[in-house]
Amino acid sequence: MKTFRLNNTGISLIEIVIAAGLLLLVGAALVQLGISSLRTADSSRTRAIALQLADESLEISRYIRDNDPNTFFTLSGNYSINTTTDAFTSSNCNPTSTPFSPPASNSCEVSMSLSGAPITFWRVVNIRNTTGLTNAKDVTAYVFWNNEGTYSNVSTSTILTRWKN
Repeated sequence: MKTFRLNNTGISLIEIVIAAGLLLLVGAALVQLGISSLRTADSSRTRAIALQLADESLEISRYIRDNDPNTFFTLSGNYSINTTTDAFTSSNCNPTSTPFSPPASNSCEVSMSLSGAPITFWRVVNIRNTTGLTNAKDVTAYVFWNNEGTYSNVSTSTILTRWKN
């Protein structure tokens, strides 16, 4: 009589299902990681552009100070920048309102396109007298943008002095 032996060297159905489940779980985690990385990269790029706009605002402030110091040192308050004429315009944008809400007018609005998607920044320059210093102004540039339903911002500031007559 012939005897049959069971050959247990193959892979069972349960092992295949467990392996497929683990692969699916790892694959889903990698997809989520990729999506998170793309969001972070997009957010970093937007923040970098906002910081460039704030730095540009300070450079324009220096330009205005250097070309017309008498007018510059009479300024106080919030201003938007006309980049075609490099001039300040009194603005109703309030960078210190909490939470920030964009004004009805677009006086401080800067629109551009990032990777084909439109994005709007709001840029405000706040000029005020420097405490304890004469012939000096505190200049702070604020840039706001809508970041997935909440407003994010960057700001940079400097003290500009009357260095030439």
